[in-house]
Amino acid sequence: PTPAPDVPARPRWLGPAGGQFAMPIPPLVKYVILGLLILVEIPIYLKIFGYFNALDTLLTWSFTLPVAMGMVLAPHLAGKLLRNRHMLPVEPVFPHLSAVVMLLWVLGGCLLGYLRQKVLLVCQVDPVTGQSISLVGQLHLSPWTMTCIFTIILLLSGLIAFILGLAEVHPAVAAYRGAVTAREEAEAAYLNAVRAEAEA
Repeated sequence: PTPAPDVPARPRWLGPAGGQFAMPIPPLVKYVILGLLILVEIPIYLKIFGYFNALDTLLTWSFTLPVAMGMVLAPHLAGKLLRNRHMLPVEPVFPHLSAVVMLLWVLGGCLLGYLRQKVLLVCQVDPVTGQSISLVGQLHLSPWTMTCIFTIILLLSGLIAFILGLAEVHPAVAAYRGAVTAREEAEAAYLNAVRAEAEA
């Protein structure tokens, strides 16, 4: 029988990890982190919208959940779109679209942080003395300090989501990896066919 030909050794592509590619962040880990970011923001929005809809819990949650998801997923999708812009036919549009989304997200985060500060600093009435009290005022914190705290929390969560959107393999690298995989599968199928013919 004719011996099967040996596969010639090819030099590996001198890319990431010596040609062995891997996702920067596994998709499952990415989805878990995004879910945790949404959970972090929910209490902030719950207090904001709960102040305006104190008697309607369903309406409060109807505002809270979409806003929390939008404030995390919008920057994430903007980062993902920016990373994969070369894979799409109208690529000059997408960087500008991502910039507009991020601008709206920053404005939304600043306004929501300001609203959270206003709700938190609302004076409460002491049931014993009947006088207005402010729990935050006792800490000697200015309104701008509280606004900055909540705004930074919201913007930091969105920035993490944006980075997760960017944390993908470059489209050219992904295409190269797909081509290498297809070639290796074709070579394996060819060698198996040659081996079966030789053993027949």
